[in-house]
Amino acid sequence: MIASTQLSSSSLTPSNSTSETVAPQIELPIGTKVRLELAMPLNSKTAQQGDEVVYFVSEDVVSKYGEIFIQRGARATGEVTKVRRSKTLGRKGMLEFSVDEVEAVDGTKVPLRSTVNRDGKSRGGTITLLSVFATPAWPFFLLIKGKNIYLGQGTPIRAYTDRDTSIEVALP
Repeated sequence: MIASTQLSSSSLTPSNSTSETVAPQIELPIGTKVRLELAMPLNSKTAQQGDEVVYFVSEDVVSKYGEIFIQRGARATGEVTKVRRSKTLGRKGMLEFSVDEVEAVDGTKVPLRSTVNRDGKSRGGTITLLSVFATPAWPFFLLIKGKNIYLGQGTPIRAYTDRDTSIEVALP
């Protein structure tokens, strides 16, 4: 009697006894809130359009199961998109800047969306009121300047993820 042997293609493949553990990829959904803080002060008097703005994440961004997508302290970047210095006649300064991306735990750049627009204080009403009551001194009121906007280091900023992004998270 002759014994027959059947070979399948899977039995010909060498087994990999040293299998690597692959970190699972989890989807970071669009619209996820990312809390940031300014890493440096911004001032409408000194800022220029196109200047880089640096932020740090102030709270971990986690999945509903507790995996960390973006760690507290991660660096985020954006840029100054519009700036207007304060002017005479009490016209206020204005500063507009964006939040563009943040680095996830696996090094992936996650696109963010947020545009921050802040205005200084206008003194136009004060000038009008004072010029009515102090008519002989009206030319001096034309020299009153509005306020520039100043945002200190650590100012909180809210941003949101701009698209679904797959992130490799560490296994517990």
